[in-house]
Amino acid sequence: MKPLFLVYTNHPMCSLDCADAICDVLNDSGMYRAKMIGPHSFPEIEFSEKNLMKADCLIIPGGWGDSDQFDQQLISYSKIIINYVAKGGKYLGICMGSYFAGSHYLNILNKADAVQYVKRKGSTVKHEKHDVVDLMWNGEEKTIYFHDGAAFIPVGTNKIPAKIIATYRNGDIAAMIQKYKKGRVGVIGPHPEAMKWWFYSQTRIKNRWKDCIHHELIFDFVEKLLL
Repeated sequence: MKPLFLVYTNHPMCSLDCADAICDVLNDSGMYRAKMIGPHSFPEIEFSEKNLMKADCLIIPGGWGDSDQFDQQLISYSKIIINYVAKGGKYLGICMGSYFAGSHYLNILNKADAVQYVKRKGSTVKHEKHDVVDLMWNGEEKTIYFHDGAAFIPVGTNKIPAKIIATYRNGDIAAMIQKYKKGRVGVIGPHPEAMKWWFYSQTRIKNRWKDCIHHELIFDFVEKLLL
């Protein structure tokens, strides 16, 4: 049986565009199954402990939000999510979903927190609009779709206990995998699941799809996350 990913959808906090994209990428791979779950899933799948326990991984995709605004619906699910991961489940947060793993929200990162990359010293993107970002992914230079994504930094002087997958040009972590009790948490700041039409809808970067679509990075990441 192919591993099952459930993708939380509650537009716009966890947007249909981002949820559709990650579902399409995983389903089209032939290696994985992906279905939406939550208020805006269709056909609707109730976000419940029973349904979540059927999944090999829960994905929280990108969307609209900030450190002062946590999706009220997701708050009601927070205990279910934390319990799921603690018992051995896998969590994948992309962009806003990676912020949700941080201290303002679910607080399931270990000795690390999710902060705005655009506000970090040495960041190559200084605004909150759609753009592309340069990083090193498994030691190779990549440029990926980016929309105010997170960087993952140490809490205090602690070294982050994690498998670091990608770093931004300034050295901040862009993607990593950590243990959380019996489970695992994977977080990605930019959008390796981005679709061609995402670029077309943004005049500034409409031609960058030619060198910035890297769905293979999703497959690399989830393979490591599911170990």
